[in-house]
Order: sequence, then C-alpha cells, then structure tokens
Amino acid sequence: KYYLRVLAEFPSHLKRYKSVIRYAHLTIFCLTCQKKMTDNLADLLLKLLHKMLMKAERFIDKALQSDNKKVTGKLGTLLVLAKTSLDCPDGIIQSTIYPKVSKDRLLEILEDLGASEHWYRDKIKSKAISLYKHNNRELVWAIMDVLTLQADSLTHCQILSVLKFVRKVNDSNGSFKSSLCKVLPFETAFPTQWLSLIKAKDKKEESLFSINWNACELALFERLENELTVKNIWLKHAHRYRNPNDDLPKDFDENEDYYFDLLGLSKDPDTFIDGLKERVDENLEALNQSIITNEKVKIYNRKKKGSIKITPFSPQKEPQNLSLLKEGIADLWPNIHLIDILKEADLRIGFSKRFQSVSSQTRINKHKLQKRLLLCIFGLGSNIGLKRMSGVGDKQESYNNLRYVKRTYITCQNVRFAIQDVVNAIYKIRDPQLWGEITLSYAADSKKIGVWDQNLMEEWHARYGGRGIMIYWHVDEKATCIYSALKTCASSEVAAMINGILNHDTDVDL
Repeated sequence: KYYLRVLAEFPSHLKRYKSVIRYAHLTIFCLTCQKKMTDNLADLLLKLLHKMLMKAERFIDKALQSDNKKVTGKLGTLLVLAKTSLDCPDGIIQSTIYPKVSKDRLLEILEDLGASEHWYRDKIKSKAISLYKHNNRELVWAIMDVLTLQADSLTHCQILSVLKFVRKVNDSNGSFKSSLCKVLPFETAFPTQWLSLIKAKDKKEESLFSINWNACELALFERLENELTVKNIWLKHAHRYRNPNDDLPKDFDENEDYYFDLLGLSKDPDTFIDGLKERVDENLEALNQSIITNEKVKIYNRKKKGSIKITPFSPQKEPQNLSLLKEGIADLWPNIHLIDILKEADLRIGFSKRFQSVSSQTRINKHKLQKRLLLCIFGLGSNIGLKRMSGVGDKQESYNNLRYVKRTYITCQNVRFAIQDVVNAIYKIRDPQLWGEITLSYAADSKKIGVWDQNLMEEWHARYGGRGIMIYWHVDEKATCIYSALKTCASSEVAAMINGILNHDTDVDL
C-alpha cells in the first residue's frame, strides 16, 4: 500500500509531507524495493545456472548427431557390435566380435565415452564446467557476493559453509588447495552424480586424488538451486525467497490444531500422503478404464506428434434467433462508439468503483473521478494514450489530471477486480436460449510484445527472436478474457497457466 503510494507521488509532492510521515513512507518504499531486487537477483542466478546446463546439453546433442568426436563413426561401430552379439549369442567373444571390431577399437570407444554408464550425463556436466570456468564464474560469484543465504537445519547450514569455504579456497594458491582435499564433506554436501567429476585419482598413487574446484563449485550451485526453490535455504531481505517461517501465522505453534482444521488437512504426514496417493490411483484407474472406449481419444503409433490424439470439440450450433438479435441491435444502434459501450458498461456494472486510491484520502468529485477513470481506461486499453484522451468531451480534462488519476487509482490489483466484475456480469446475462449452453473451456497462451531495451523485464526470446516480454492470456473462445499476466520470455508457461486458473477469482468454473 505505501509502496504504491510513493510510486504514485511526484518527489516534489513527497517534500510537502511532515518529516515523520515522509521518512516512514520512504523507508517502507526502500525496504520493498530491496526485497524486489533481491528476488530478481535470485531469479537471475537460477536462470544463469539453468542456462549453462541447457547450453551444454545442446552442445553435446549436436556433437553426437554429427558424430564428430575423437573416435569417428563410433555409433556405427557400436551398431555392428550389437548386431554381431545378437546373431551369435552363444559364440565366443574373441572369435566372433574381435575379428569385426578389434579390442583396441573398443578401448578407444570406452576411453572416449568414459567408463561410467552415465557417460552422456557426465559429458553434459563436463561441458557445463567448461562454460562456467571460462564465461560465467565471475558473474555468478558477483551475484552471490550480494545475496545473504541462510538456513535452519544442520545439513543445509553445512552446504552454505562449504560454499563459503570453496569460494575462499579457489582464490588461493595451488599448494594450499591440494592440502585441503580431504577436508571437504563429499558424501553430504555434494550430489553423488558429481563426485566422479570433482575427485580425480592420482595416476601414480591410487590413494591420492586431486579436486576439480570448478566442478566443486558448480555442484554446490546445483544443490543450492534445488534447495533455494523449496526454501530449505532462503535469502535475507527477500520476499519470494524469504524465510518459510515468515509464511506462517505468528501464533501457529499455539493454535496449530485450529489452522490444520481450517485447511482441512491432517497433521500426520503419512495420512496426507496416503490420501494423495489414493486420489491419484482412483483417477488413473478411471482414465485407464475409459480411454480405450472413449470415441474422442485415439491412440496411434506416431513418432513426432505423440501417441495420443484427442478429437477437438465440435462447434456449437448458432441459435436461430441470434441473427435476428444482431439485426435488431444494428437497427437500434447503427453507429455506436466503443467509448460509449465502455461508459454504458460502467453505468450497468459499476466496475469503476473498484478503482480505489492508493493515497490515504481523495478530494475529487465522484462524477469527475468516474469520467477521468473511463478516459484513462479507454486511452490505455485502446493504446490511444492519455494525451489524446485529454481533448475528448465537452468539458475537457487536462493531461495532468488524467496522469494523476492513472498513477493514483489504476493499479494492477484494481484492474483485476474490475475485470472480475465485468466477466461475472457477462456470464450472468448470457441467456442459454440465445447463446446456447455455456461451455466453460478456455484457451491459455502467451503473446510476445516488443518493448524498449531499457525495460528491466525485457529478454531475448529464444523461439521468436527479438527482445520483449510475454503477456499470458486466459480467454474464452473468441469472447472473454478472464485473466492476463505479465511474464518474462524464459519463465514457465505451465506455471503461468496454473496461476491464472487458481487466481482469476471470477464466478467461472474453469
């Protein structure tokens, strides 16, 4: 509330406040900005780590497809080896396989692919280590130096301690590094799939080993990425990555039974998990029994498009009197302006009442405020702009007045409340005799919007190319939009889709 209030004010207006009020407002504003920046830095760190692994995976896939490795044609050699083994299952390997594929050739393949059965995964991680070492290490640690990581449990505190220790060790000289090989808790702090890349045995003495410190750091960052996402490790001065204990009510320990009953949850975790498993099993069983006999579902052996094909919904028949209704509306209102429709909708629904001021008080007349709000909404929604709307009407509104109303009254949450009123009103007046039975199925998709490079949310879109942001929509077929949200190009569309389903807050049973 106070953050939005400071955003809506000009700096010159803030100077007019009493010093106590002014400093209190600015303190809250700075604390909120600090939390937002901390969250953005954490997102940038997670995105950077994920991007390294994805880039390494694409590189290895491309190298395997072209087969331009050290041992040329090894995949064809492996195919010959497999066929020969299948054709002569009872034969002696030395007499059947070695004449076609020599032992030296097999050793070369083994050396190139690695002795581990997880050679593909190890190749990706090795490439990721190279990308981290030569391109991204300084940037990752520059972000890490700003963030303050914290944890409660002993295991996660140990991860943070090892991370700080590795940071100091990697900046020191080689002799000091080699003496600290046996100090690190390899079994508890590092993921097991990274150990083969972190520890390298000495060729002269098997009891000794050296440490790849870049692999060590990247393994810790992968562990940090997993723990930070579920808040086992959190950030100080953050909002989305804050201490999970702050998410609970202050009296949770004293009234634990009340809150569990309020949510309808069991305090026993085993009972909760068993209930989830039972629901999943019931739904899977229902799917298994109905999918074969369902006429709308067909199962094919298709390589590229997936095996399951779902028949699209049949279009509903247009009601017979709908054309007559269209003609009647055209006769009554042959040439009606869009802004008149907006005004009429507000007179019938009253959605402009949803736009509450972020300031503590307002002195604008009710009817003047309604007019300015409708002009601002139309100017923003039609992309005409507030300056062009300031000259509309008999009693014209000044551009500064519209700017003030836009800053003070039109917030993201207020717009969502107004959309809910309009959507609920639309579904309330839809007569099934005119519109047919309402099918509450929606399409959800995103649209790339180009923005200026100075916008801090803009990103380069890997699929569509160019810089921009994404707007995610939840839309009834060719009709009503019930939810929209701003997202970055790289963020999850599945998460945006589920977020819209959970938070549209309309009367629609989606």
